[in-house]
Amino acid sequence: MVRMLVILVVLQVSCERRSSEEAKGVASTDGDVAAATEVRPRNWKKVIYECIEKIEKSDAVFYVCRRRATGREVAEHMRNNMKVILREKSIPEPFGRNAGIFLAMITRYEGYAMDGVTGPPDPFELEVKGQRLTVYEWLKQELGLKTLPGEEEGHQILLPLYEAVVTPEVLRQWEEYLDKCIDVTKRAENCAFCLSGKYYTVVEAARIFSSNREDALKYLKYPDIKHRDDRELYTASTVLVRLILRPQPTREEFSDPKEFSRELTLWATGSPSYVECNSVKVDVIDWLIRNAGKPPQMPKLKKRR
Repeated sequence: MVRMLVILVVLQVSCERRSSEEAKGVASTDGDVAAATEVRPRNWKKVIYECIEKIEKSDAVFYVCRRRATGREVAEHMRNNMKVILREKSIPEPFGRNAGIFLAMITRYEGYAMDGVTGPPDPFELEVKGQRLTVYEWLKQELGLKTLPGEEEGHQILLPLYEAVVTPEVLRQWEEYLDKCIDVTKRAENCAFCLSGKYYTVVEAARIFSSNREDALKYLKYPDIKHRDDRELYTASTVLVRLILRPQPTREEFSDPKEFSRELTLWATGSPSYVECNSVKVDVIDWLIRNAGKPPQMPKLKKRR
């Protein structure tokens, strides 16, 4: 649940960052907007507490879930949100590399913490010269900031916990094995491949596997393991799953919207993938191992410092 909340907040922050460019020039309720120079203070904990204090002392009209509120009420919401997030350790380094995400999370309605998730977290807003502005963006303007820690393009909230030790020999073995999987697929006789609910000929399936080869090797070399439990998922079968993923359906492929919706659902829900040979159905990965041989050993994982 917490992971989903963080994802929603990140998506909203991304949208707000783009829309804020259109809102530039909106004056502050306490004076002119600070100069838009890039400021990177080191003590983000101090900055965030200053944000709360600034809200608390403001006479502006605020909105919480579209209801009018005072600055004091919004500041209290922010403090409560902060307590919950810090207690639950929802994000790492909230006063460091994820400070911007942390500020975005505490400037939203705390329903997720108090009464369960009842919908997307609503950002607190305020009225500035007749225009609505999110508290998050207003605070950024007041501080004269362009990009907060965590807003950078491609920013990862959670860093990988482990890295794979891929020796040249292990990499060579895997490259050859994946090539063999593609080759046995191409040479399969009287077979059809059903990948996530859609049938393909052996030539089409081999083409899909070929296009996925680099992605499978990328996962082998750079597994994105951000939770301890995910370490058990770093297996040869997971590499092969990357190899056999069929492309996401596109709207252009279908004239009937209902058919497109059905195919997209099959793709998204991970419908079973199997090989059908002479009316006998076998799981695709089992079939590949049976025909291409046992996969090479997986690289060892070591904990990142």
